[in-house]
Amino acid sequence: MAEAGATRDEILAELQREEVAAYDIAVVPLTVMIDGVVYHDGVSITPSEFIEKMAEAKALPTTSQPSLGAFTEVYETMPEDVDSAMLVGSIFLRY
Repeated sequence: MAEAGATRDEILAELQREEVAAYDIAVVPLTVMIDGVVYHDGVSITPSEFIEKMAEAKALPTTSQPSLGAFTEVYETMPEDVDSAMLVGSIFLRY
């Protein structure tokens, strides 16, 4: 029986796919916009593709947090034997 579930929302997260699968971590992707094209971190763009596109970009990429609906969808699809869930994330500030 699973006692806890975890989600993660960090861009280009350090967790490898093997770790995500081994610990059954649900990843909610951040949105990355590069030259007007929207990507979802880890879904439609890989870290190496991000680096390549960033090097060629006309402007710095922008990011956006996942929507409330994206988190709700993940939490609603967690197995019924999960007693609790936690969110692991980071806060980025611009000065």
